[in-house]
Amino acid sequence: MGTVAIVTDSTVCLPPNEAHELRAVIVPHHLIFEGQDYRDGVDLSARDFYRMLRQVKRPPLTSAPSVGEYVQAYREAAETAETVLCITLPSRLSHAYSAAHSAAEQVSPQIPVHVLDSQTVAAGHTLVVIAAARRARHGDLEAVLGEAAQAIRNVRFAAFLDTLVYARASGRIPGVVAWISSALDLKPLLTVKDGEVRRLGIARTRQGAIVRLLEFARSAVGPEAPVRAVVQHTDAAEEAGRVLAEVQRDHRCLESWLTEFTPVMGAHSGPGVLSLALCPVTEM
Repeated sequence: MGTVAIVTDSTVCLPPNEAHELRAVIVPHHLIFEGQDYRDGVDLSARDFYRMLRQVKRPPLTSAPSVGEYVQAYREAAETAETVLCITLPSRLSHAYSAAHSAAEQVSPQIPVHVLDSQTVAAGHTLVVIAAARRARHGDLEAVLGEAAQAIRNVRFAAFLDTLVYARASGRIPGVVAWISSALDLKPLLTVKDGEVRRLGIARTRQGAIVRLLEFARSAVGPEAPVRAVVQHTDAAEEAGRVLAEVQRDHRCLESWLTEFTPVMGAHSGPGVLSLALCPVTEM
């Protein structure tokens, strides 16, 4: 039995084989689409989701995992570890954090659970979870928390939206919407700082947004620093592959991943999003 098991939610966007390799338990968010409740990343493929999304006028609703689902995840994780670390989306952006806390109280003291706000989203959240999961193989809770805290401090994340239609409907980033509400054809570049979505700038074209994204990566982390890198997308796999190739050329990527947003994330962002995150690491 290991010392620490990692629990997180489906917005971590890890492929099943990667989640299994990291021994992370994934709790799905929910997508309510045309009256049907889908478990994020389980019941509906990204391809089917975007096909359906383009055929409806009203965007789907989403909901965070329930307290009961977190309780179930903690019990599953506790079968292979003495302690559970649950890493959630920022509490300012999702109810997942409060649900995870309530669930931790329900299973205490039988299952010790520590809940950590990742302070970031998308590819940034992915890198925080990966850092913690890797350390959990050979460390106690204090060591794993230290690794996760270092990743939260060091991760550099940026993304751009291809359209504001879905962000406006979700209400999750109202500041960004107000900022360019009269210019929906522009591409807003965003980051997340201390759990809040913040603007980085705007681009007038999609190609310009990609250039700005790569410029951000180069300015955020120097070319000599060894890094983990993640590039994520919503229904834009070919472009995402090119962005990852550029990141790999510009940086010393000890590890890198190309993943797709889950349907719940796509419901808030819409298709065409590209995001990337870099996190400096020690040599492995």
